[in-house]
Amino acid sequence: MAKRKSSFSSLDLWLTRQNAVVNVDHEADDVNTLCTVNVDHEMQTETGAVDVDPVLRRITTPGRGDVGPDHMQTEEDSTIPSSVPVSSAQSSANIPSVKDIGVLLNATFSPEEVEARITQLSSGEKYEYLTSHFVPPANHTFPSVYLNGCNREFKSSWLKKYNWLVYSPSLDGVLCLHCALFSDNRKQKGALVNHPFNKWTKISSELADHANNAYHSRAMSASKLFVDCINKPELTLPDRFDTTRRQRRVENRHILKMIIKAILFCGKQCIALRGDHEEMSGMGNPGNFLSLLSILSEHDELL
Repeated sequence: MAKRKSSFSSLDLWLTRQNAVVNVDHEADDVNTLCTVNVDHEMQTETGAVDVDPVLRRITTPGRGDVGPDHMQTEEDSTIPSSVPVSSAQSSANIPSVKDIGVLLNATFSPEEVEARITQLSSGEKYEYLTSHFVPPANHTFPSVYLNGCNREFKSSWLKKYNWLVYSPSLDGVLCLHCALFSDNRKQKGALVNHPFNKWTKISSELADHANNAYHSRAMSASKLFVDCINKPELTLPDRFDTTRRQRRVENRHILKMIIKAILFCGKQCIALRGDHEEMSGMGNPGNFLSLLSILSEHDELL
């Protein structure tokens, strides 16, 4: 019994020592952790860096799944969509729109089809074709065609000589812009009106003949009137009639006021309006009213 009792005492002593060591280790860890936190907090307070880097925060935050170089993404990166290339979007926004009458007219279209396409254009679209059509720059390279033993191509000097001529880059041909939009009888027309002209060996004579045609002059007049009506709507016939009516209305109101004043004057003076004759013919007495209006008309251009 004495031996067993001594063995229990030694076992209890050993367990007590182990618990003391564990408690000391835990206390040391707590002290180290607390010191580390205090030191980090003091360093952050002194340097002013209170927040943590967003990438490090994402890595050290629990519950975010796998984290690595392939999974790192900051908040700034999430604002850029990966499916839209930035360079292509910016370049497409800087491309200017160019008007080309060749898009509407083609050598394969019949006069009826061309007329239908031109009729569908709004006034705004026609105005844009007339004022913003494609003009080749000075360094523009025109396609060349091998004709009669040499290469032929369009020359910009033809555009300067004929101000009604336009070049279509999509068809490599020229058209009369005014005849293409305002031709009065399209069925009997061909090149320069319903489809582009690109026979460069005969272009000089073709352009000269077209400029002398009567239908070309009518189309030029119609085009000019169309542009003037948009730029200066007060010059159109309906507006001119309205202006004339407004002017006559003002003049008639002025004349009516003068007549009323003459009647009121005769009434206040208790004198008769009528006389022996109601005409200013010089025979008899026309009366006080007509005589008064006759005197007022000498000082009033509208009477």
